[in-house]
Amino acid sequence: MAAFRFGGLIAGALVVGAALLTSVPAASAVRCLPVTARDVQRIATVAPDVGPPAPGACGTLVLSGEIRPEDHAALLALLDRSGPYAAQLLTAATGGNTTDALRIGQLVRERMLATMAPLYRPDRATGVLPGACTPGQECACAGACFLVWAAGIERHGDHVLLHQLPGGADPTVRAHLADMEVPPAYADTIAALGPKAVLAVSAERLEADLKGPAPSLGARVDAVCGTYDEAERIDRLALRAKGSRRTPADGQRLALLEEKITALDRCRADTLTGERVRRRRTPIH
Repeated sequence: MAAFRFGGLIAGALVVGAALLTSVPAASAVRCLPVTARDVQRIATVAPDVGPPAPGACGTLVLSGEIRPEDHAALLALLDRSGPYAAQLLTAATGGNTTDALRIGQLVRERMLATMAPLYRPDRATGVLPGACTPGQECACAGACFLVWAAGIERHGDHVLLHQLPGGADPTVRAHLADMEVPPAYADTIAALGPKAVLAVSAERLEADLKGPAPSLGARVDAVCGTYDEAERIDRLALRAKGSRRTPADGQRLALLEEKITALDRCRADTLTGERVRRRRTPIH
């Protein structure tokens, strides 16, 4: 399949068959993955006054199948039970009700969840997302799922499929995507897609437009932790690529860069966690 420009979306997306959306179970599934020791340590580092997780608390939530009206209430109940320990939502839904997806998206942003879409695997011609998809199942964040994924305070994963929503990209959808700091080209593309068209956004396009912290939150994190030096990032990658050809001086330089970038990543993660804890103490329903 060739690269395709559609409805104003920047080149780097592929149109794929609509059969992708009919090969998965339609039933929705909201699930809870238990809190791990790493989740507990993350909270203890930034908010030691937070008590231990409640019985049955979730560290990660899962949204798969087709989005249904009852999913919002199910997610809300799990979030209230889990407090600040729930940090991430795995988004592997195959579409569903737009209104419900918008409500879930608002909840995701209010509770400051990161979102994770499947990772595309060319050898399997689908995505992979442990904990959300089973082997042999079509695994993507498709249709209305995009409205949920885009709401994450950090967005990860790359198997994101756009298709026509009921009513197209109406003013409510456009307002939601604008609130989630999504470039207008995505709403334009959703509005222009035909009833059977499915558009897979390339990993490169997602990386440029959407992945990582949401811009407004990213600015606050940068103010606390500082920012990446792009030249140093490129230098780090080049030194890593040298492998056994690295000189002792190269090794020392790489070690310094790894230490600096690791510290910055840790600061950014801790700052986001601290903000999440603050928000969870005064949840918005």
